[in-house]
Amino acid sequence: MKKTKAINKPKQLSTKKDQTPLFISLICVISFIAFSPSLLNQIDIWDDYYYLNLNPYLKILSFENIKNIFIHPYLANYQPFTLITYTFEYSLFKFNPLPYHLTNILLNLLNSVLLYFFIRQLTKSNNIAFVTAILFGIHPLHVESVTWVSERKDVLYALFFILGMIFYLSFKEKKEKKYYYLTLAMFLFSCLSKAMAVTFSVILILLDYLKDKEFKFSSLYNKIPFFIISLIFGLIAIKVQKEGGAIGFTSNNVYTFSDKFFFANYSLFFYIYKMFLPFHLSGLYPYPVKSGAPLPLPYLISPFINAAFFFFIIYSIKRSKNIVFGCLFFLISIFPVLQILSVGAAIAADRYFYVASIGLFFLAGVGFNTIFENKKFVQYKSALIIFGILIILGLSYQTSERTKVWKNSGEFWGNVAEEFPKLELPYFNRGAYYYGIKNYDAALNDFSKAIECYPNYKEALQWRAEIYTNQTKYNQAKEDYLHLIRINTENADVNTKLGEIFGRYLNNPDSAIIYLTKANQLQPNNFSIIDNIGISYAMKGKLELALQFFMQAQKLKPNDQNTLMNISITYKNMGNIKKAEEYHQYAVNAGRK
Repeated sequence: MKKTKAINKPKQLSTKKDQTPLFISLICVISFIAFSPSLLNQIDIWDDYYYLNLNPYLKILSFENIKNIFIHPYLANYQPFTLITYTFEYSLFKFNPLPYHLTNILLNLLNSVLLYFFIRQLTKSNNIAFVTAILFGIHPLHVESVTWVSERKDVLYALFFILGMIFYLSFKEKKEKKYYYLTLAMFLFSCLSKAMAVTFSVILILLDYLKDKEFKFSSLYNKIPFFIISLIFGLIAIKVQKEGGAIGFTSNNVYTFSDKFFFANYSLFFYIYKMFLPFHLSGLYPYPVKSGAPLPLPYLISPFINAAFFFFIIYSIKRSKNIVFGCLFFLISIFPVLQILSVGAAIAADRYFYVASIGLFFLAGVGFNTIFENKKFVQYKSALIIFGILIILGLSYQTSERTKVWKNSGEFWGNVAEEFPKLELPYFNRGAYYYGIKNYDAALNDFSKAIECYPNYKEALQWRAEIYTNQTKYNQAKEDYLHLIRINTENADVNTKLGEIFGRYLNNPDSAIIYLTKANQLQPNNFSIIDNIGISYAMKGKLELALQFFMQAQKLKPNDQNTLMNISITYKNMGNIKKAEEYHQYAVNAGRK
C-alpha cells in the first residue's frame, strides 16, 4: 500500500496556557523599573534648550502654529510629529520635566509590547517574541533614545515603524486592502517623526523574504508608494541637514578617503560590540584626532570583523532565513548613519541603535529558542533560564545606572569627560552648566581643562576671562583676552574687554586707548566703547580729547547720567565752571528721570 506523504502544517502557537499576559507584564514592569530613575531628570541637556526653551512653535497650541511646524524644518531636521508632541505637553505642563520623561518611558514600553506582538506574529513563537521585546525594552544602548527628551523622535518613529510592520503582516495573511493602507499610513507617520524611517520600504521586502516560500518580483509592485515616500523624505532630510550644516561636518581636507572607509566600518562594528558589552557608553563619540599617527586599533580591525559578519550572513542563506532576516534588518536600519556621508560631530551615537537593534535582538531570541526547544539540551533548560534572568537583571541595572548620567548637563558632560578626558567639548559644556548655576569655581576649573585640551578654544578663553574679571583677577583676565586677540585681532568685543581691563583695573590708559580705538573702528557708534575711550583720555590728562569722546557718547545716549557727570567733571578740570555746573544739573535731572 502506497504511503501518503505527511502534510507539513504551519507551526502553531502552543496549546498550553497562554503566557502572553505574563510576558507582557514582565516586559512592562522590568522596562519601567529600569528607566524610572529618569523621571527625576531635568530637561537641560544639549538640544533640550533649543527644542523646548527656544522653540518658536512651542508656546502656542494653534492651527497656525501646527501648520508652521509642518512647513518649516527645525534644528536641521524635519520632524513635525515630534515637535507637535512637545507643543501639546507644553500647553499642559509648561517646563515641568516629569511629563516629558514619562511620555518617553511610556512610548518605550508601548514599543516593546508592540514588538512582542510583531515578533510573535512573525515567528509564531512566544519565546522569540519575549526575548526580543525584553531586550529591546531594557538595553542600556537605548537609554539615550528614551531618557533624553530631545530624542522623542526615536521612540515616536519606532512606534509607527513597528505598527506598520504589524499591519503589513496582517495584509500578507488576510489579503485585505485596509491593512495595506494602514501600513502606508504608519510609514508616513514614522517619516514625519524622524527621517531614519525611510528604511521601512526595504524592511517590507525583507519581511516578504522571511514569510514567502520564494521571492517574486511581482511582490515589489505594492512597494512602489513606499519607495516614493522614502525618496521624498530622504531628499528632505539631506536638504535640511545640509542647510543646517550637519552634513559634511568632518572636513574633507582633514580626513582621507581611507579614513572614511575605516570610519564607516568602525561605526558598524561599534553597534554590534556595544550590544554585547554595553559599557563605557557616552553621549558623544568623537571622531579620532587627526595627528599623523595611524588610526586606533579598533578602527583598523573593524573591516575584518565586519567581513566575518557578512560571511556569516552569506553562510546562513541556505541554512536559516531567521538569521539572514535578523542580520539584514540590522544592516538596513543602521546603514543611513554609518558615516559614509558624514552627519554630525560624532562617529556613532547610541540613539541610532534604537530601531536597528530589533534585528540583533531577534537573533538573540532565535538563538535562545533554538537551544530551549532542542531536546538535546533539555537538561540545560533550567540553567538557560537562570542565565537569561541574570542577563535581564544585569542589563536592567546597567540601564538604571545609565539613566542617572542624564540627570542634568553637569552629570552628562562629566560622564563624557570621563570617557574622553582629552576632549575639550565636555569640559566646556560642563563649565557652562556650572556657570549657569553660579558655581564659578567649578566653571573656572572646567574652562581651564578645556583650554588645556585645546589652547585656542575661543569660547572657553572668553568665559574664563569673564570669571577672572568678576573675581578681580585682572592680570589673568588680561592674558586670556590677549590670547583671544592673537587668535583674531578683528574681534570688537574682545578689544573692548581688553581696553576696559587696561583702563579701569590695571591703570594703563595708553594700552586701553589702543584696544578701544580698534574696537571703535570695528564697531562704530557703540556708546560703551566711545565712553571708555573718553575715560582713558581723561586718565591721561588729555581733557580736550576726553571731552570730544564724551560728547560723542552723549549724542548716542543723551540722558546717561554717568556720561553727563563725566562731561561736567572734564569741564571743571578745564576751568570752565559754568559748563561744569550746567552739565552737573543735566546729570542730576537725568538721575531723577
